[in-house]
Amino acid sequence: MSWKEALRAVAADLEQTIDGNRLTLPFPDRRRALIVPYRGIGRANELLLRGRVIADRKITRGREAEPLWRNLVNAYRRFQSDELAGVPIRASYRDAVVESVTDEEGHFQIRLQPELMDESKMWHEVQLSGAGSTATAQALIPPAHAEFGIISDIDDTIVETGATSLRTMMQTVLLRNAAMRTAFDGVADLYHALHRDANPLFYVSSGPWNLY
Repeated sequence: MSWKEALRAVAADLEQTIDGNRLTLPFPDRRRALIVPYRGIGRANELLLRGRVIADRKITRGREAEPLWRNLVNAYRRFQSDELAGVPIRASYRDAVVESVTDEEGHFQIRLQPELMDESKMWHEVQLSGAGSTATAQALIPPAHAEFGIISDIDDTIVETGATSLRTMMQTVLLRNAAMRTAFDGVADLYHALHRDANPLFYVSSGPWNLY
């Protein structure tokens, strides 16, 4: 077992210990439920979406460099998430409406099959609601004139992470926010040139959903 696999195993065991009693409806405290949609994918007359419902822990968005203590607090809150299981989720896009239910980790999956699709758009917005909360999810449908797709890693490909060093990676995850990450020179220009407002880009990562 590599150190990365060992680290993931330890993290999974730790999460199981912390989340021994996952939250279910009715919500037991005053924090509001938060729907966290992940970007989805689609094709003609079909949209696939995933997301998660968790208790809102007031994690601040990394728009600028923040003090060390705030980054540590936010990192703790991300990993010590309180998932909401058994939450009915309603998704709607034009003429299609689908309902799903979150699993024990708060995850849900949605498959929509609308008859009315706006083919002039690459990104399509899906409205989500559940547990007194709402959110807008986005799903990508590559246009017919796309020439190819780009599949790219993120860590040490787009931004410097130090993924080969446990110490450097932990410092990046725990002590920095998104605004403090350093992108490699020229990567943004290269991807824009490849994209050409038509060719889709897909990003892959082995990081936990908590860091999405």
